[in-house]
Amino acid sequence: MKRRQDRKSEVTTRREVKSVTRRVMASTARAPKKTSGDKAVGAHKSREVLERDLAAAEAKIRDMEKRLALVTDRIAWIADRLHSILHDEK
Repeated sequence: MKRRQDRKSEVTTRREVKSVTRRVMASTARAPKKTSGDKAVGAHKSREVLERDLAAAEAKIRDMEKRLALVTDRIAWIADRLHSILHDEK
């Protein structure tokens, strides 16, 4: 009975080794090494994405600056209006 258990554990161990070996071989087959050309293409794509993000951020900043100017003008108008109202009451 003990021999059966030993054999069974050996078989399981062999299966595990084969399974791990298959997974390792499959993962290395799926991921070929990158050449310098592949790296350049990847860097170019990354650059394009960053340029688009930068352009979007700059547009957002311009929009926020316009809104700030409008709000500042409105506050200045309100202050002038209040000043004139107080001046007229005297």
